[in-house]
Amino acid sequence: MKPKFLIFILFVAGLIAYTQFPGFKAKAENFVNQYGGWTTEAIEKDPAAFITSASEKLKKNIASFEEAKAALGESKRTAETKLAKFKTDLGQADLLATAIKEKYKTAKASGAFPVEVAGDTYTEEKLIQQVELLLTEKANAQARIEDYTKIVAQVEEKRQTLNTQIAVSKTKIDELDAKAAMVKVDKMSADMATLLAQVNDVVESNGKVLAKDSDPVRSLQDMMTAIETTTKNAPEAGAPKSEALAFLND
Repeated sequence: MKPKFLIFILFVAGLIAYTQFPGFKAKAENFVNQYGGWTTEAIEKDPAAFITSASEKLKKNIASFEEAKAALGESKRTAETKLAKFKTDLGQADLLATAIKEKYKTAKASGAFPVEVAGDTYTEEKLIQQVELLLTEKANAQARIEDYTKIVAQVEEKRQTLNTQIAVSKTKIDELDAKAAMVKVDKMSADMATLLAQVNDVVESNGKVLAKDSDPVRSLQDMMTAIETTTKNAPEAGAPKSEALAFLND
């Protein structure tokens, strides 16, 4: 068989494998995309240049992670401020409801309505309505506390994930820097091949984190906005009268 014809046959076979077998195509494209066009042959031919390219990619990953961490930190501070506010609201509503309960029981036993509460005068019916509203505010505050507690935990979990990826990426950059001078002499040693495989794993892992949390701040902000919308759109009517009476007579 003539060499040119053999080359043509191999080319056609490779083209068929690339276009007809998804697994083969995915692996080939994944490797090329991870390193911005670097092929196995190119890496073997010039590992020093590849190390520079891989290091730059890892540095860009780190920069993206640091930026996301800063934004997440701001989101966490916002969520913690909201959490503190609703905890305060819950405490105040609880204190007022408890104070009204004592006034209600005393007035109910002696028939001394109306009563004065927080500088205003209440009939029995108005006092019950006031408790209905306070119980609703307590329930809302408790629900928001649970929501924002979850948000703070989620933000912290994402921050820890980014911290891990940053630490691993920095370690691999240090290892690449240490090998850079060596590969100029030894080319692709077995040790170097192992390191490059590890770097590939880190770059792939970084890519998954960036893809999963391409806009982590927005997703968290959407969550907080949804919570605030729920709070603003909550019906003004208080808790059921039966619930208020059960509280007052407890």
